[in-house]
Amino acid sequence: MQIKEIRHHQLQAYIDSEAYKKDAHIAISKHRALSHIRNPRAKANDLVLVLVYQDLEMVAYLGVFVDDLHFDAGVEHVGWLSCMSVCLSVCLLACLLSCLSACLHAFLPACFP
Repeated sequence: MQIKEIRHHQLQAYIDSEAYKKDAHIAISKHRALSHIRNPRAKANDLVLVLVYQDLEMVAYLGVFVDDLHFDAGVEHVGWLSCMSVCLSVCLLACLLSCLSACLHAFLPACFP
């Protein structure tokens, strides 16, 4: 399996790409992508989309919507899992773990070296 991580600053190029237009599966609609792109809380390097490929075919994806949670002690930058899909022809657990691992590494790098 190959995992492709798409960061906030890469999202516009991804939805404009030929690969996006030709892919049999749509991991994120243009409207949802524009919502991510215009998100005022997003930072350029935030992870917003994880794509999982097997034999050059997308078999799973996971979307993350970036947000800030405000507490008395300060602000915590977080990502909400906003969408997920796994092709039934592949191992569901393996794809899910791969996607979640990528998200955990992106948002909690000190905890998951």
